[in-house]
Amino acid sequence: MNWQLTRVGLQMPVGNAFGIHLRAARQRSGFSQRQLALKLGATAAYISQWETGTWLPQDKWMATIVAYYPSMAAFQTAAPVTTPDSASTPTNTRDSVDACVGAYQAAARHMTVTRAALLKANDRHHDAKQKLDDAHKRLVAALGPHVKA
Repeated sequence: MNWQLTRVGLQMPVGNAFGIHLRAARQRSGFSQRQLALKLGATAAYISQWETGTWLPQDKWMATIVAYYPSMAAFQTAAPVTTPDSASTPTNTRDSVDACVGAYQAAARHMTVTRAALLKANDRHHDAKQKLDDAHKRLVAALGPHVKA
């Protein structure tokens, strides 16, 4: 990921996993960005920025999000993350590095879970294909010379 340290804090590139999952959770619950913002005590602009990957929520917002959507707990890290008006902007290079490491670790955890799910789906697909091939062979054997293989 190409994180950028801006005057306001760490800015995440568009298309982040957190934002994608937050949008999906919000849509599953039937909320608009404005409705979710009211429930969380945030602004619709924050919700939009989180969903598009412009910003990651601060820890206080993350805790509130997890309270409404427990599936988002996988994205909670101890690394400092900021929003445009954040007072917890990294003040030195070490803070910036720590924030980047925390974000990388969260992304790596998500990728590991995603990879495991893909491998499991691939195994199920392979097993289903093998069963289909076996059933086809049995059918051809049962019908004998009346059917071409």
